[in-house]
Amino acid sequence: MWNGFGDVATIEGKLSVLARNCADVRRDPREIVKTRLGTLIVAPTEEEAERRKSAWQASKGHEDGAVAPRLSWGSPETLGGRVRPFLEAGLDGSLFNMPTGSTREDVDLAGRALRASVG
Repeated sequence: MWNGFGDVATIEGKLSVLARNCADVRRDPREIVKTRLGTLIVAPTEEEAERRKSAWQASKGHEDGAVAPRLSWGSPETLGGRVRPFLEAGLDGSLFNMPTGSTREDVDLAGRALRASVG
């Protein structure tokens, strides 16, 4: 298994390095499960997701450019559009943590939204 972090371009670059390293040792990279770790914020509406993202960002002291490598956020309708590009970059899946204070309802909403939007 390989687990990375970063924005889509960073993940693409890291997967390229992994593929080259696999070629060097004659290993099929398809044998390696490739995932990304990040934080997930989901809310019933995009406005609420943006509010929660801003609060998370402020609590971490992250500038705007530092958010994409660490966070996926949105409503059930928009979350897939933020997660899908990582899968299209070559990942087999994503691993998520959720911010302190996330409720069981948030976890349930995240699961339903991801299942519906990225299959």
